[in-house]
Amino acid sequence: MTAEQERTWGMLSHALPLAATLVTGFGWLAALAIYMIHKDKSRFVAFHAFQAMLFQIALFVVMAVGVIAFITVIGIPVAFLIWIAAAIAGLIYPILAAIKANEGQVYALPIVGDVARRTTGV
Repeated sequence: MTAEQERTWGMLSHALPLAATLVTGFGWLAALAIYMIHKDKSRFVAFHAFQAMLFQIALFVVMAVGVIAFITVIGIPVAFLIWIAAAIAGLIYPILAAIKANEGQVYALPIVGDVARRTTGV
């Protein structure tokens, strides 16, 4: 795999899950597919795909917490704050990570980046 292909797949590791999350809510499946295909071919792609998958799963969990907050005593205002924060992070971080991956940088997302580094050996 060439360096250009690695950068492209690294970028797609963040962009495709973002698009899939906006459409279906299950963007982590796109990242998982890229990770499974490229994990033995490129550590760079594996790193970006794995952290994108972890990020999308974390985002899904946060959104679920917002749903729980919405239907419990905590209430609607807290749920909206959770959803707004998750939506902003869910848009900004994947776009930033996709840009950095396309530039060939090993950019670690907050919280999940260190786990992805340890797991993929980057």
